[in-house]
Amino acid sequence: MGAQTARERLHRLVDLARLYRGWTRKQLAKALGRDPTRVYPDTDNPKVSFMIALADALEWSVDEVVEYVFSGVEPPSGQDGVRVAPQDFDALNERIRAEYRAGDFARVVVLARQLQTIARNPDEFARACNHEFTGWEGLGRYGRAFGALQRGLANAGRLSASVRWMLQSNVALTLLMLGELHQARGCADAILEWFAENPLEHRRDERTIAFARSIRGHAFRELATEEAELSAPYARRAVRDLAAAEKQFRVLAGRENNPWLGFYATWNRWGRIDCECLSGRRQASDVVEQTLRDLDAVRDIRAVNTQAELLGWGYGCVIVGGIALRELAIADCARAVDILIDKAIEIADHRGDWWLRQRAYTLKYRLHEAVNREAPLSLDLALDEEELRSVVGLIGRFPRFRDLGWRVLDNATVLVKRGGFGSAI
Repeated sequence: MGAQTARERLHRLVDLARLYRGWTRKQLAKALGRDPTRVYPDTDNPKVSFMIALADALEWSVDEVVEYVFSGVEPPSGQDGVRVAPQDFDALNERIRAEYRAGDFARVVVLARQLQTIARNPDEFARACNHEFTGWEGLGRYGRAFGALQRGLANAGRLSASVRWMLQSNVALTLLMLGELHQARGCADAILEWFAENPLEHRRDERTIAFARSIRGHAFRELATEEAELSAPYARRAVRDLAAAEKQFRVLAGRENNPWLGFYATWNRWGRIDCECLSGRRQASDVVEQTLRDLDAVRDIRAVNTQAELLGWGYGCVIVGGIALRELAIADCARAVDILIDKAIEIADHRGDWWLRQRAYTLKYRLHEAVNREAPLSLDLALDEEELRSVVGLIGRFPRFRDLGWRVLDNATVLVKRGGFGSAI
């Protein structure tokens, strides 16, 4: 059977809703707000009201209905010029790695789905799902990234421990990216407890352990600023994990000649510095001043040696900007934070990195609110068209950004270019 169209999938869900509920055609039509003679929408683009009614009839979420109808349509065989056969798994696997390194995340998703169809065993299928995760994660679509991991882990009992924990480490990373800090920490704990009691099976296990330590460290770092009564012990635990992960990633980056493993070492270094400022072991003002001086190295982002190094600077900018806003008086740090935010957004836009963009815009609006608290007159917030698109995209990708995002949209002046000039709407 060939791939189904969106309309065929929609009609199938209508049939399933009637069977699930045990309704007559007339009862189904009433529930869906349709004429009994035209229960099935004759379109690939049904109205939102119909999709909501169908979700209610199935007792599914609207997201699940949309995911099945639209995202569930398989790409045609051989899309993007790739012809696959069972013996081609390893070759296609390597091509996906190359596309990921090149930053073509949409193509990674397409190729990873094809790889899933030629997997010869549960481990290969899970590895293909993990590739799909990396594509969706690169696009900032964390819900779909999480779904890819869930598919890969569906037969966890048949997976090797090495592959299973690799996927679990990315589950922990997704939870961290979405701000679910206790869940991320718990997932990382499970990984580290396993490897403390069991031997390594594959060289990837060293990376999995380093990722788990990194994720747990960053979860503790952020919890240290959210839960004041536990700030000191959380910060101490974060420093231990981040220092260990930083060292592990530097060793792995050198051994494998992989700059992206070096990026994780850099991210952990910035996180460790954050916690050392929080605990008083470093002076925040010194860290901010030194970072601004060092920022000359990325004045022209096109001249930076590698994309991994560039992204490390982006993550550093939002972490140091957060340190400044937390530790210093707003009069002393506003200009520095503004510079750091601008550079982080420039790097995020260049890389298409939604998580970095989310952190930078969150910092931007925290700075605006802090300045307004100190200013004798309230300052208006203005968004240009690119910033507006970013805020809308962030609202859809990060549940924890939504309240702030809507507050921004409700109160900001949006500048639209018309004939070369900005006009407020």
